[in-house]
Amino acid sequence: MRFKKLLLLPFATFSLLISSCAQVGPQGPAGEAGIQGEAGPKGDKGDTGETGPKGDKGETGATGATGEAGKSAYELYKENHPEYNKSEEEWLEDLANGVLSTNKVVEVYANGLENRIELTTVVSKNIARIEVSYSSDNGKTFTKIDDELVEINNSRAAILGLKEGTYQVKVVPDGQEDQAVVIRDVKVGDTDRSGYGFFNATEGIGAYNLDGTLKENTKVVYVTEETKNTVELVNGDKTYKGLGDIMAHAKDITTPLVVRIKGQINANQFKPKSFPIVYWSETGGSSDNGYGEVHENFLDEPSVYTNELEDTYEDFLGLSSSVSVNLTAEQIDELFGEREKELVNIRSSGRYDNCDSGMNMLYVNDAKNITVEGVFDDAIINQWGLTFQKSSSIEVANLTFQNYPEDACAFENNDQKGEGQDVNISSRFFLHHTTFLQGKNNWDLTAEQDKHEGDGSNDIKGISYYTSAYNKFIDCHKTGLIGGGNSNYSANITYHHNLYQGYADSQRTPLGRRANVHMYNNYYLSGLRVLDFRNDGYGFSENNFFENCVQPFCVDYSTEPNHGAIKSYNDIFYHCGPLDADKIVQDRFETGNEYYSANHYDVNARTVAVKDDTWHTYPFNGKTEDAEGNSLDYAHFDTDSKLFYYDETNKCSDVEIMLEAEDVKDYLLEHSGPMFSL
Repeated sequence: MRFKKLLLLPFATFSLLISSCAQVGPQGPAGEAGIQGEAGPKGDKGDTGETGPKGDKGETGATGATGEAGKSAYELYKENHPEYNKSEEEWLEDLANGVLSTNKVVEVYANGLENRIELTTVVSKNIARIEVSYSSDNGKTFTKIDDELVEINNSRAAILGLKEGTYQVKVVPDGQEDQAVVIRDVKVGDTDRSGYGFFNATEGIGAYNLDGTLKENTKVVYVTEETKNTVELVNGDKTYKGLGDIMAHAKDITTPLVVRIKGQINANQFKPKSFPIVYWSETGGSSDNGYGEVHENFLDEPSVYTNELEDTYEDFLGLSSSVSVNLTAEQIDELFGEREKELVNIRSSGRYDNCDSGMNMLYVNDAKNITVEGVFDDAIINQWGLTFQKSSSIEVANLTFQNYPEDACAFENNDQKGEGQDVNISSRFFLHHTTFLQGKNNWDLTAEQDKHEGDGSNDIKGISYYTSAYNKFIDCHKTGLIGGGNSNYSANITYHHNLYQGYADSQRTPLGRRANVHMYNNYYLSGLRVLDFRNDGYGFSENNFFENCVQPFCVDYSTEPNHGAIKSYNDIFYHCGPLDADKIVQDRFETGNEYYSANHYDVNARTVAVKDDTWHTYPFNGKTEDAEGNSLDYAHFDTDSKLFYYDETNKCSDVEIMLEAEDVKDYLLEHSGPMFSL
């Protein structure tokens, strides 16, 4: 960690007491001496005559003029601090609390991270604002950051979009340059842009260049809970109002766009309500699957299918919500409130086993060069999610998703499926430094009852060139799906340096179909089915750490001959169940016939396992050749430099950071999830 700390002098306590009093004038002059009496007649010699009487005392001088009244300490302070406008009583309180410091900024901490600097600023209580600027040329010129990146009440600021290098940071309180604090030698690192997302890339993903700086003419929008429906973006002669409206028109924005989330942004969902599912047998009986009570006359209970929205937060306008209920159109109109009908598309399903609820999705279509990022590590997406469809060059970073009733963050090509599908329509995605907590659907209407914890945390379908890195998944259920079915192709997918902390039913980390996937330096803790590959899904697992996993590998043979395959290289399996692999090899290329033994209980185990001697040809875009006629045989993509970031000289994956498997756990416990504040 690069860390700078500047300590100025401690608070100087101002203490001055001058009493108001009268000033005594100077002493008057002394009076003249009295006249000496005449000498008595000379007597006869004998007794001495009596002393003559003493002369009269001179008159007292006049009293001097009264001195001017002295000034109080409060008045003297006001003279020297004309900006101070509080009463004398408030001043005495400030004096007692030690806030009348001559130092405006007392402490500044600067933390250089990846393409950003985060500051903690401790200022005196009478400061109204601070300005933060940075210099990359040793203090010759400074660039001021946006005011929205400074939160004086939270004692913090963030400088975003910096290339790797050494910087100076200047903090100026209340515009007073003479009170400025300058921190020197703040070192900023670069983001690890490894994996397929950046394979053969010529430009950055989202609104940022490959060096971490903003692309030219990027529009910047700051969003808070208070401004989610009012924030505005001017695009030519159009003005979009509210985050929902801005993202709905993302396809019309021709310049890069970065949406910066500050704090927690919320949406309401339906109130908690149980849904008693009944499975009807051929004889007309019913059975309960564990959720709610059994109702023999289930279809005659419209109250089961009605609900109302929470009013915990201000409504988030522009989200897409829909429910399918077993009611007629007339019943829907009668039983649901006006607010529910305005915010949610409520449809008639026709039967109880076709019900569903999909809530609070912010869909972004046909967009490109967009970044959605958290400014600080407390940027939270609460009870809603993002889905990018038919979009390219999309980045999501430094956020936390929680309580999502549907998907949290998804990328997909929503139109095409099957042979000939062009996965380049949705291409180049970078998801990093983000935490996914468990979802929450208060009103799961599905017959399967598998949405209580939301739907997918991070699903991708029909896309290409994707990197998921340095993310943290905590107690997620359906964590990550690649492909929505056997007819959906994806290509060139990488997961690296992610932490998956599961529970008894955690799965899909990922579940892959018809895609080539590289997974390296990930930490898998617990979970049911971890790496799950089906129908031409090719997974290359390298230097990962598996701990307490029920099924580290799961391969579906039901789609013979095109079943999935997993190749494991230098992975560690600690207290895990048996692997679904029947052959092991000694290095990246060698094949063998030995069956997998009990080594998965050994923390030092090193195994290389492949499902078959060769993998099936995976057709990129549903084709076996590219436009130049080159073979697109993905059977051994991990050793083909035309198809994969493979270093032919050193015979290894060409990535920024490749840890030994035994080092992965400790590294990710510190480095996964949002980049942290001080």
